[in-house]
Amino acid sequence: MIGELTAQVKGLSARVGQLERQAGKDSSSSSRPPSSDSPYKKNRDRSLRERGKRRPGKQPGESGTTMKLIDDPDERFWYPPAACSGCGTDLAAEPVTAQRRHQVTDIEPAPAPKVTEYVAQAKECPCCGTVTKGELPPQVRARAGYGPETHAQAANLTCGHHIPVWRSTLLLCQLAGIAVSTGWMPGSGARPRPWSVPAGSWTGCGSC
Repeated sequence: MIGELTAQVKGLSARVGQLERQAGKDSSSSSRPPSSDSPYKKNRDRSLRERGKRRPGKQPGESGTTMKLIDDPDERFWYPPAACSGCGTDLAAEPVTAQRRHQVTDIEPAPAPKVTEYVAQAKECPCCGTVTKGELPPQVRARAGYGPETHAQAANLTCGHHIPVWRSTLLLCQLAGIAVSTGWMPGSGARPRPWSVPAGSWTGCGSC
């Protein structure tokens, strides 16, 4: 059995070497049709961009943009040296001679949505006994609903940026911390609202 297996290994090794040599050949310099080339042959130029056209990224001659420091960060931490790097003397009480500022800008988790309750009260007239109900603001219709900013941001994603409904729903839930459904998103920017959208709250396409 050992002899038979050794012979099979030698035969398979030779076959693998032959296939590797065939895969390395270029069909353009041989008489074989292109269909006989290895399916794993690497394409030399997969780019669909025409040669000589605009290259991706910053173009030559254009001014670069660098992130700048701001004067009023939300938090500031100081890192003075604790001891001299030369002799080990304690530097805690020594004045600062120079400093170099670094800033990291990051986003925080979405805040919890703000819920405002409107309570419609009723009172009975002491003279005639008529019960009168209080009038709610015009934007309060359903027992529970979303406010104008939520509708504006939903319209911004679906209409302003043409993002598919499922993805825009996921973005609104993740970035705004509010739970909306995919069934609510499509009509959020199409239905007329009794309120006006806050100025600058979203950038639409002009037709939605």
